[in-house]
Amino acid sequence: MAGLYVVEQAADFRAIDAELGRIDSRLFLSWELERGKKLYRVLYERGDLPPLTLCDWRDERGEPLPLSSGLIERVKSQRPRGGPEFPDYARLNEERAEKERVELGEAMQDIAADIEPRIAGRRLPLFHRGIHLRRARRGG
Repeated sequence: MAGLYVVEQAADFRAIDAELGRIDSRLFLSWELERGKKLYRVLYERGDLPPLTLCDWRDERGEPLPLSSGLIERVKSQRPRGGPEFPDYARLNEERAEKERVELGEAMQDIAADIEPRIAGRRLPLFHRGIHLRRARRGG
């Protein structure tokens, strides 16, 4: 009786986590218990925001798989070919915040330019003319 057995040795958590760090320094491995089994997740550090789940290590039925190097291959397959690395969310957030600071500064300068002549008395304030003035001009 002949047969073929394929046995995959479970990988070391620290080795897989280190390999993820070599792919991108913002990737890290985490796990949680799901129905009594460890479910491994690859998370993506986004600076001040909570980490983003990049992928779960499950089979096609949704059952948690034992940790193996296949998880590394799955992460590598998700990365764009020849394109940019995973987005640097911390840098993007800082750029957005800087853009908002610049826009706020410009808006404040516009407000100051409009109000300053009124405060200095160089521009007359607008008074409400009312309906009576319009009626008088029309003659009725």
